[in-house]
Amino acid sequence: MTPNTTAIRIENRYNGPPGSANGGYICGRMAEHAGTPCVETRLMAPPPLDTDMPLRLEDAQWFALHGDQPVARARQASLPEMIVPTPATLDEARQAETRFSGFVDHPFPGCYVCGPDRDDGLRLFPGWLDDHRAVACPWTPAASHGDDQGRVTLPQVYAALDCPGSFTLEKDPDTWVVLGSFTVQVDSLPKVGEPYVVSGWPLSRDGRKHFAGTAVHDTTGRCLARAHAVWVQIPAGSR
Repeated sequence: MTPNTTAIRIENRYNGPPGSANGGYICGRMAEHAGTPCVETRLMAPPPLDTDMPLRLEDAQWFALHGDQPVARARQASLPEMIVPTPATLDEARQAETRFSGFVDHPFPGCYVCGPDRDDGLRLFPGWLDDHRAVACPWTPAASHGDDQGRVTLPQVYAALDCPGSFTLEKDPDTWVVLGSFTVQVDSLPKVGEPYVVSGWPLSRDGRKHFAGTAVHDTTGRCLARAHAVWVQIPAGSR
């Protein structure tokens, strides 16, 4: 590997499961260095919080390291082919939000993105639409999610695209799902203070691997960003 070029550090507030970073957020931090509209990031170990992780470049791939071990790898990619369902209206998304299963049973209630215990998080609570084509919820990005030009930052967009997909999956009893890899294409950054609809839908399953899609649409139905995620099923409490 080449010598260190820089490092990333994920603040404690951007957690997913207890003690580790939200998968989407760290993928977004990695994508800032990949320099392309579409990036595939693979998570290789639970990303630590409040810890400097050197970034190294090898064979056109960025690696985040914790000690000598790679935590994540990011590279330029193409989004896998998938059909994005017709987006919900804002009113439909608000109704779906009331059916968020995490209000009753949530594996990580302190998650920055979808944790109902986090008043300072993104507070994305996706519930099933009436026709069950997808889960959806509204999202109005706060000023803290944006840059000095009022655009939502890339890590916040990646974070918003992360968790909704997990609430579409049919998991086996006594298991969790954690993000394994994440391929994201961002065509346009959302703007702070404007309403959007975030949605997620299941794609397929292969043993312990679950595949899901997510997207962010504006209120006219235009898709700003979409993602393909591979979720890995693990025994509950094993992290």
